[in-house]
Amino acid sequence: MRNELRPKLFTGHFHISKIQGKGLDLNPIEIKTVVNVVKQTLLEGIKGIQL
Repeated sequence: MRNELRPKLFTGHFHISKIQGKGLDLNPIEIKTVVNVVKQTLLEGIKGIQL
């Protein structure tokens, strides 16, 4: 869809480090940290989008 509608629109992806080991419970602090990083990155990226 991007290629058809907005071929020059920048895209990307996240590399997120492992936040839990096999058989271990998720650490709420680690999850919150990752979510905050993704959220801040998206907010900064949105500022650069011109419709």
